[in-house]
Amino acid sequence: MGLAIINIADKREVCFMCIMITFFSSSSVTRSVFSMDKDLVMAIEKLKEVRRKGWVDSGIKDAESVADHTCAVALCVLFASLERKDIDLKKALTMALIHDLAESIVGDITPFDGIPKREKLVKERKALESILSSLSRKKQTEILGIWKELNEGKSPEARLVLEADVFERLAQAKVYEGKGYKVDRFFSAVKGQKGTAFEAVLMNILR
Repeated sequence: MGLAIINIADKREVCFMCIMITFFSSSSVTRSVFSMDKDLVMAIEKLKEVRRKGWVDSGIKDAESVADHTCAVALCVLFASLERKDIDLKKALTMALIHDLAESIVGDITPFDGIPKREKLVKERKALESILSSLSRKKQTEILGIWKELNEGKSPEARLVLEADVFERLAQAKVYEGKGYKVDRFFSAVKGQKGTAFEAVLMNILR
């Protein structure tokens, strides 16, 4: 996998467009009916403003937004899936695009915030239910089911997205390290990438 540099502003716009397409394409109605309302669009837009808290706490100026991260994760999933016959690409990309969508309401909750994982998931599910409320009941159930599958981490798609989530954070940490920021604590996750789809490219990036 090659490493491309995307302007931060461009990355946020790509994320917005990808999530819009995901919700639009999930609709079973005709193209003339758009299955989104103002609140859903504003929730997506909000992701451009929510900064990744781990980077903010590390003193990084103009830290990446959740939208930046979401876009990068989705792109990593896309390219890592190209030769994988065991991956349902639409499901994997949907997982990647919605994996942090709830943060437009609850913010970026990190492991250092002292909130138990179960409590974090409850907060995020309630937020996601609120964000998706304008969709049909069938589509809400479908997307919430994909989100649940992701967090269970058992399917090939879920494992790939979770691996991409960590990989992207490590790649971003390397970028910030190159700018002189102290981000050593983030590299503790490197050992968890052993045997994943991203191991080889990660080792190349970290050289």
